[in-house]
Amino acid sequence: MRQSDSTFSEILTKIGNGERLGTEQIALIESRFRSSAWCKVNVPATVRLFHRNHDVDAYNNNPFIPEFENIADDKMIGYITLTEVATVRRNLHKISVVESGGLPYSLKLAVGYPYMITMNLDVEDGLVNGAIGTLKYIEYLTEDEQVTIYGTTEEDVESSTRIRKRVLLWLEFPNPSMGQLCRVKAKPHVMCKRDVLDLRWTPIVTRADNIPLGGNIKNRRNQFPVVSASAITIHKSQGGTFDEVVFNYDKSQQIQLVYVALSRVTSIDGLYLTNDKDDFKFYHGRGSTTPTVKDIRDEYDWMANHRLPTLSMQARAFCKRDVLAERNEYQGGYLRRRRQLILIVSAFNAQSLVAHARDIESDNILTKLRLYGN
Repeated sequence: MRQSDSTFSEILTKIGNGERLGTEQIALIESRFRSSAWCKVNVPATVRLFHRNHDVDAYNNNPFIPEFENIADDKMIGYITLTEVATVRRNLHKISVVESGGLPYSLKLAVGYPYMITMNLDVEDGLVNGAIGTLKYIEYLTEDEQVTIYGTTEEDVESSTRIRKRVLLWLEFPNPSMGQLCRVKAKPHVMCKRDVLDLRWTPIVTRADNIPLGGNIKNRRNQFPVVSASAITIHKSQGGTFDEVVFNYDKSQQIQLVYVALSRVTSIDGLYLTNDKDDFKFYHGRGSTTPTVKDIRDEYDWMANHRLPTLSMQARAFCKRDVLAERNEYQGGYLRRRRQLILIVSAFNAQSLVAHARDIESDNILTKLRLYGN
């Protein structure tokens, strides 16, 4: 369960199952309503969850006064005439971040606000598309500290020019395992600047990629692979966990969306609800009988009555089997039958142990064993 508060967890379970909430449970949810003006003043950097992309874009385009604006370094290649350049350049500034390979033209930056990675930087290190971290520091490098980067593929390396990095972004991710390898590589640099940098922060550098513009014309763009995550859609937030969330709630939203949005926050103390009418009323506590919710409940009931036998269940049953050993020992004229303690030794293949750490942590057999290695 993602939530540490048991009462909040129970409420989420009922909402997810489409069950009716109690009066006190509804009152608890409604106590988390705040006005948009209050949230703007008191929790300005907290992630906002919206249902529609339009609302997300509107909020991200003007949520704060940026400390720094990084304009992408664009270079046209493959054109013949300057007229072609002028035509495609107009179209270039209209394309979305997705169409530009995750590299925005204009990136507004402010310390203390969340940003989302837009491409897979290092899958093994957890720096993947969709990962969200808080911008902690914008570092302006000196001439001696500036380094050279290339494109992300061998083909890009051959066609790219050397780019001087003058700025580093330092992000802190909620999961310490994200960017761990990157932080190890950056440790010498951090140790030289302990007065401004922190070992918990992960450096993000600019990336270069080619944007096809039709025909043989391409635009070579160099930019930080991040966008503002001050506001994201509920769908995009799936899989994320936040200490605080401002959820733009509406009674017309599907109950599944409401469940996803509410379950992104780790505690009800970090949940803030807003709505356009400021009526501060929660409409999804009366239960739901929609076909989708009914199908989910039926599926849960079927799974509860048809449990899938697993190896762990078989091992647990084997360890608990009754092994009785009769001993010729009399107490008061009665034969005493005693349960004999047995010792079971088995081999355990530890290949890919790190990759399956969560599977082991949730296993009710492996967590009770004494493991010995050689």
